[in-house]
Amino acid sequence: AGSSNSDAIVAGTASAAESIGVDGVAGRLAPGRPADVLVVAGDPTRDLAALHQVLDVYQDGCRVKREER
Repeated sequence: AGSSNSDAIVAGTASAAESIGVDGVAGRLAPGRPADVLVVAGDPTRDLAALHQVLDVYQDGCRVKREER
């Protein structure tokens, strides 16, 4: 059977941060950590294609303004 969508998201966030030694400051949302967040249209735990529908990006808690296409 394979990995779940949640497993894939953890692999690309928390596990990736741990593998490069930055898990103390990146890879998960927690009090006191920088909030780097991707806001998507949909639920990527149900359908990873939702990750292609980016609505907003926050870096260190601040919204990143995107150019209109």
